[in-house]
Amino acid sequence: MRAPVALVALAVAGGAGCGGGGESPPDAVAREFVSTNDPAKCDLLTPELLERQTERRGAAARRFCAMNVAREPRPTAVRVIEAEVAGGKAIVELLVDNREERLELVRRDGRWLIFATGR
Repeated sequence: MRAPVALVALAVAGGAGCGGGGESPPDAVAREFVSTNDPAKCDLLTPELLERQTERRGAAARRFCAMNVAREPRPTAVRVIEAEVAGGKAIVELLVDNREERLELVRRDGRWLIFATGR
């Protein structure tokens, strides 16, 4: 199984960018995702990505993600390099502890979710 942008470490901090008041832009969602090891970050992934990364389905995928993401260390430095938005999709490139990361997001139900990760 692949472990990009920290999945068995995969997931994104669920508070910021997960609804509530105003909508967070895709670069803020991406930054929050890579900046934390809070299990709530699993809520920032599309169900399809969550299931693909964990090799589990439904609630089992979310539990597996939440359990594993808490084990990952938090990065010390995160910087957005570039963000491109085209309609309901976005690509955000970041520098995470001197490693380049790329997140692809899709807008669903009024919020941005990560549907692909990579380096």
